[in-house]
Amino acid sequence: MSDTPCCDKPAGRGRRPDPRKREAIIEAAAALFVSHGYHITMDAIAAEAGVSKQTIYNLFSTKEDLFGAVIADRGERVFGVLSRPPADAGPEEVLRQVGRQFLALVAGGPAICVQRMMVMAGSDPAVTRRYYENGPRRALTLLATYLRQETEKGRLAVPDPDMAAEAFLGMLNGHMQMRTLMGLQSEWPEEYLRRKAEFAVETFLRAYAVSPA
Repeated sequence: MSDTPCCDKPAGRGRRPDPRKREAIIEAAAALFVSHGYHITMDAIAAEAGVSKQTIYNLFSTKEDLFGAVIADRGERVFGVLSRPPADAGPEEVLRQVGRQFLALVAGGPAICVQRMMVMAGSDPAVTRRYYENGPRRALTLLATYLRQETEKGRLAVPDPDMAAEAFLGMLNGHMQMRTLMGLQSEWPEEYLRRKAEFAVETFLRAYAVSPA
């Protein structure tokens, strides 16, 4: 079946989208992208979510938009704290939370399946760009902005937040990402992930701590 809207009656103008339907669509799409690849049809996603295909198109203009929203949703669960840090949380606590949640995400099967899917979809630049813009690039931007703000507050001393953000995420990914993507290891002990997160945070803070007056 075609993945373009044609027959269903569009929603009334000015009607606020039901957030529960949007969440159901995101969750259904995430599960089907992982299990069946990017070429899963919008009809299948609609059936899994329990909505009409037109409801999906009322929220997402194209499948590329929906895919980007899925990636952004997963990233928000990890990096959302950077744009809304608790008032009493310092850089060490925030970075430790990001580190642990990031490693839990990338060590999980679904995230690896999506990354492998992007490697295989390299011939479709529109799809890979959506993945990069809504995933890795957004993570770098949020982290760099947070580091810049913490430096302005005098709690960190980061001269180049963009490079520092890339270095922090690089320490978290490390060789683990390569081994997982290549299928050499599919499970990672909790203790290893904890130590890896702690090492990245401690190393990063030693490099960018504010010097005593």
